[in-house]
Amino acid sequence: MRRGQPDPVETQAEMPLDQPAGRGRAKPTPDADDLHEARDAFDVHQGSTRHAEGTRRDLLPDIEEINSTLRATGDRAASEADASDVDTVDTALRRRRGTRLGFALSLMVAAALTWAYVNAGLLTDWLPQAEPVIARFVGLVDAARIWLDGVVQGLLGDDRQL
Repeated sequence: MRRGQPDPVETQAEMPLDQPAGRGRAKPTPDADDLHEARDAFDVHQGSTRHAEGTRRDLLPDIEEINSTLRATGDRAASEADASDVDTVDTALRRRRGTRLGFALSLMVAAALTWAYVNAGLLTDWLPQAEPVIARFVGLVDAARIWLDGVVQGLLGDDRQL
């Protein structure tokens, strides 16, 4: 069973769409001269108005700017990379990787120097030609340890020597 077909045009009887009475001045209708003037002002072939003329170059996007965003990060000039305040993901990852690498390298150097200080006797037995260099290195480390002990004792205010 089908319901009856709805009316193709619905109307609203409660609020008729009549013109309001006495609302002041009515809008002036454009006359033929105004329409001709407007049609003449618009040039269909150029796609712009004669009043707001612009060169075609001003209307198109800057090709160099678009190309610079399409290049790989490595292809861009250093000045372009420095011009931006925002780090790209690659730049941020590279900085983090560089920080980790630098920190790990400094820890390895410190560990190697500590090993050389602790095993100075073994190194001089194994490599007797390096004995003057190793002795000087051990002397520098001992002097640094004494200086650091004095600084820490001064900060703690403890005059006792261990």
